[in-house]
Amino acid sequence: AWLCTRITMKRIFSTTIIVATLLYVVWYFMPFAWEYLYDNETLGGLQWNGYGAKLNLDGPIPYIAGIAYLVSALGMLFYKLWARTLFTLLTISTVISAPFWGVAASGGYDVLVGNIVTLSDGAIIAMAYLTSVSSEFKQSA
Repeated sequence: AWLCTRITMKRIFSTTIIVATLLYVVWYFMPFAWEYLYDNETLGGLQWNGYGAKLNLDGPIPYIAGIAYLVSALGMLFYKLWARTLFTLLTISTVISAPFWGVAASGGYDVLVGNIVTLSDGAIIAMAYLTSVSSEFKQSA
């Protein structure tokens, strides 16, 4: 009973956002550590990442999306309705735009961190809309 009273949905929600955001930042900068994480053969395969892309991976889009993700995560910690909407739209746009990013080549560590972030994003959206946390967003509107 003690554990149930100490852990609230709001605490789970905020902890999930913080952990997911920290992991997102790690994931975002992982390509800079590839040379330390992977052998030369793997690095050769990772060079195919983005091949055939219809959207420019080196352009401003990934940076804008990354900043928007961080801003929306911060806003969600304060239960801002606009942040919940932005976070949801960013997640949907990531799924919809995936075919335009070209070949996806990722190392094992990238996949590990990326999968945790992706699953966490889904959990965050579910908590933000389908649990008692959703009422917090209505109160802050």
